[in-house]
Amino acid sequence: MDVKRLSLLYNEKSLLSLCDVGPGVKRRLKLFRAAQTQRFYQAVTGLWVQIEALRLMSISRYKRASQRNVRFEEVRDLWQDNKIRCLQESLDMLEVYDFIYGFILRKILHPADSYPSWAEQKHGAGRYLRAHVPPRASLHEGWYKFVIDARMCLRPSHIIELFALHKWNTSGSWPVNKTVYLRTTGFYDELKGVYKIEDVGTSPDTLNGVESIEDGIFNRLLSVTNGQFDEKTWKCYREKCWASDARGSVFEWDSPEQKIIRRISDSVKATTEWEASMAPIRVDGFLPAWLSSEAFPAR
Repeated sequence: MDVKRLSLLYNEKSLLSLCDVGPGVKRRLKLFRAAQTQRFYQAVTGLWVQIEALRLMSISRYKRASQRNVRFEEVRDLWQDNKIRCLQESLDMLEVYDFIYGFILRKILHPADSYPSWAEQKHGAGRYLRAHVPPRASLHEGWYKFVIDARMCLRPSHIIELFALHKWNTSGSWPVNKTVYLRTTGFYDELKGVYKIEDVGTSPDTLNGVESIEDGIFNRLLSVTNGQFDEKTWKCYREKCWASDARGSVFEWDSPEQKIIRRISDSVKATTEWEASMAPIRVDGFLPAWLSSEAFPAR
């Protein structure tokens, strides 16, 4: 599996299925340099360690509930308040998470109506559907909940393995027994550890994911700027600027933290100014006819 090529395909900034690209589609691929490849794998490894730590805390036995909570707080700090990781490394990890868990995993588990086959009603796996998916949830709501839980369990190696075999195995579904495969990864294990003495009434938050990484980046921005960075600026960059400015190209950045911060702020400023300039041409919330899809039909 050529991870570099996958990364470059993701750089196409589209949701086109990697499995549906026909031979007539031409792509201009620019290979990673050695330093970019090293950063990519470093981010994958860092993310892998964090997920392994979360799984280890989840299956451990504790004497007291308070001891369990302390261990989960330590794992949370790996995601949200890692003092060792610099800003660039945090951004690299966010891009890797987006690519592996937000893109490839969703492709593997698509379409939504296929997810019950991963938690079929036998060998006790049906407990997942009863315990974690509301009985009146729609198919897409159940699928979304399943994807979130899978992100907390599947390691990067599992996802790349699933994607590779899913693409190569054209004769049928793989793995043949999806429930057994998930069980070997610990998907059905206890999520919050086991303890003997309940000396506190609180439970740890085990849902560390993309929001935790985003919070960690904001904490780093605060640290670098001595608490002067605006949270709205980071959220605006993530929601409106990341896809066009950082996605697929963040591994090419090689700048001091202050320069990265200026890049984030300048991107948000440019986006805000463009949106303000477009506001006067909108009429009752709609674009005028000369900017409609009919005026500029899709090619």
